[in-house]
Order: sequence, then structure tokens, then C-alpha cells
Amino acid sequence: MSTLTAKVNSFCYAAEKRAGLYGASFFFALLSMAIACLSTTSRWEVHFHGTAFSQLSINPFDLSQENALRFRILSPILGYLFFMRGPQLYLYFILFVTVLFIAGVYVRYRKKNYSGTESLGMASLMAFSSIAYYILFFPAYSDPTSYLLILLCMSFYDKKGIMTWLLILLVFNHESNLFVFPWLFYIMNSKNGRFHLAWKKDLKYILPFATSMLLYVAYRIYITEHSPVQFTLSYYFNMHNIEWTFNAIWKKLPVGIFMAFKLFWLFPILAVLHFRKKSVLGGGHELMGFFLLFFGVLSQLIIAYDLSRLICLAFPLILLGAETTRNAWGTMLFNKRLWIIITLNFLVPTYLIGALEPTYMKPLIVELIQNWIGR
Repeated sequence: MSTLTAKVNSFCYAAEKRAGLYGASFFFALLSMAIACLSTTSRWEVHFHGTAFSQLSINPFDLSQENALRFRILSPILGYLFFMRGPQLYLYFILFVTVLFIAGVYVRYRKKNYSGTESLGMASLMAFSSIAYYILFFPAYSDPTSYLLILLCMSFYDKKGIMTWLLILLVFNHESNLFVFPWLFYIMNSKNGRFHLAWKKDLKYILPFATSMLLYVAYRIYITEHSPVQFTLSYYFNMHNIEWTFNAIWKKLPVGIFMAFKLFWLFPILAVLHFRKKSVLGGGHELMGFFLLFFGVLSQLIIAYDLSRLICLAFPLILLGAETTRNAWGTMLFNKRLWIIITLNFLVPTYLIGALEPTYMKPLIVELIQNWIGR
């Protein structure tokens, strides 16, 4: 183990001893977000959907106010309950949720007996990607709440009661989370890498998904009867929207997928290669889970066009891919290569890819240096 790695591990363990695992993880997540702010373009006012979410947070139960995003009610309700309401405060609530998500990644891997340096690296895979960059540029979007809930699903997938609540919260946060339901269904019903479902004998495998869907459909029917909402099924699933979306993004699809995580895609790619090698020997059932998640998330692009943001919903591929490469490489080699890839990723320019022209996310630190030199 290198001297630097030993010092970072020592620092992590000292922080955990002083502040506890959760306190230390929150501190590391705050530090990661500060670095993310320096490495991209940040804006501190709400735009587009962030405006609608912020308005919802003022009083999410007032159906007399028309709001295009009323179906995506969870995050605004949470902001309302925690008194982080309106355009001035709600964006900071969502940033707080983003910090919680990054902290949760650190906690997940410390509990899986990863070293402090490795756990920081796993958290960095999320903090230095479009997951953080997008929410810094378009504050107040509800996506970080979805990421946090999916992360919890990755830890409690074998607990049917907890999963029922998580699935309910997921679909109430954003209907696009339905695109990860096939993957969640697969991991909930997989044992020892093999998919198993007793359709006739064991309804508990299906009930969490049925419960969440029934409650959400009932909510949508109620809202439709009492308050106009723009983003309905007919809005998304009509030929005009589908054709327009396809024409707007199909040429940008490869770069849009890449920009979600940039070089961090190496981990799931290496994991798939590893799984293929196993499949020759009669294993490799993990491939099914990877493909269900990737193509499930990709299918959003039939009706929506924020490429680099929407693909972030596939973040478990990055984490699970890194876990697989760690098992294949060993901890020392993995730790070294992990931080090399993280460092190189900062050298790749970041763009937000959508239907319009790509938006260059100029690093704040570069702008500060240019301003200082120009004086």
C-alpha cells in the first residue's frame, strides 16, 4: 500500500472515529460537492422544471394552482415538510439530497468492508459525473431523490416490506423511475445469480410492484380530476412527440450516453466482459441484470430528450461494474486504477447533451484562473 493511500485511509478512519460513519460520510460528500462545483459550471437560481418543482414545494396540497409537474410530488412534499420551500430554498434542499446520496454511497462501501480510500473513490464516481454536474447547472430537479431511493433499493432488495415503500416513493417522485422497475424486479427475485419466481405460490414477489402502481394510478386519476397537469401520458406517448424526440437526439445518442459518466463507463464495460467470460463456463447470469437496467433506462429516450441527465438513472451500472472489477483485479490494483480513472475523468470536457446544442460545462476553477490572469 502506498504512503498516500495509507494516509488517506488513516484520515478516513480518524474522521469516522471522531464523527461516526454517517457524520464522516456527510463531510466527505460535502467536500466532493465542493470539488464538483469547481470542476463544472454552477448556477444558483432555478430554471425550467426547477421552477415548477420549487413552486410545488410552497404548498404541494393546493390543487387550485396549475402545475405541469404535479404527478412528481414526492420531492416537493419533502421540501415543504422540511421548510425548504420556494425558489430561494428548495434548490438547497435538493442539493442536500444530492449530498445525502453521495454520502450513502460511501456508507454502502464502508459497510461492505471497502477501505476508506476505495469508498471515497466509489463516492467520487457519483460526485464527479453528470449526477452532480446536472443538478448544479439546473438546480431543484427531483432526480437526486430518485438516486437516493434506488441506492436504498440496492441495499434492501431482499426485504419485501422495505422495498414496497421504496417503490411507492420512487414512482411518486418521478414516473420515469418505472423504467428501472424491470431491473429491480430481477434483482429482488434472483438468488445466487439465477432468476427465480414462484408465480403461483409466492405473490410477495409481485405485490410490492402492484401496490406501488395501484397507489400511483389512483393518485394520477385523482389529480387529473381536480387539477390540470401538462405532462400526461398523452403528452409523451403521441406520435408527434415521439417523432420529434427521435429526430432531435438520435445523432447525439452515443455522446449523450458517454457524457453521463464519461470514463467511468469503463467499469461496467469491463464487468460485462468479465461476465461473458464466466458465461462460457456456465455462469454469467449477472449480464441479464446489467442489460435490463441499461436498456430499461435507454428506453426513456423514446419520449424524452435530456440525454446525459436521463442516462444517470443507470448509475448502479457504474457502482456494480466497479464492484466486479474490484473482485477481478484485487483490492490494491483496483484502488490504484480507480483513482487513475477518476483523475483522468477531470481532463475530459463535460457537456450537457439534450435536444438543443450541447452545453459546455466550463470548470469554475478554469474561469477563476482566467479572470486572475486577465487582471
